[in-house]
Amino acid sequence: LVDILGTGDSPADGRDPQSADQMWTSVLDWMRGQAQLDEQRVVAWGISTGPYYAARIASTHGGRITGSVAQGAATHFFLSREWLGRIDWHEYPFKVTPYLAAKFRFSSVDELLEDGQDKFSLVTIGIADQSSCPLFLINGVEDGIFPIEDSIEMLNHGSSKEARFFPNASHMGGLQAITAITDWI
Repeated sequence: LVDILGTGDSPADGRDPQSADQMWTSVLDWMRGQAQLDEQRVVAWGISTGPYYAARIASTHGGRITGSVAQGAATHFFLSREWLGRIDWHEYPFKVTPYLAAKFRFSSVDELLEDGQDKFSLVTIGIADQSSCPLFLINGVEDGIFPIEDSIEMLNHGSSKEARFFPNASHMGGLQAITAITDWI
């Protein structure tokens, strides 16, 4: 499961988009040396903010994993000034933007608004246009944290992808998404 960089003991630097790529190279190199692991059966599954990295690894390391699931894809529009201006207090009973700013290691919400999309958007930086391993984009149409448009935008770039969107479902598609994901895997 892929979560936010900095969770647990992650050594990746959240300020550096390429730091995650270096970390995944190290993780996959380590896995290659583990006899009990079958490197032909590795699937990344990103949850909440982790789908940013699940979508990214599908391209940056697509030749080393079998597939990737971006559950609640956060890939481009989620860092736009317009979108960030309306997510606070939407799905959660608190402001979300300070947490996103901290996650991406910006010093303030204003800095996130100014530089977030240019620095981290998979579309803007060209990752979305690269070929990838099989990538499954899944989300609730009513996700108030990561817009469904991020998943749709990914379908317009790079290799063919699969997608499943749940009407009337919010962040990450709800419980029905789990069944669809396990079936896909």
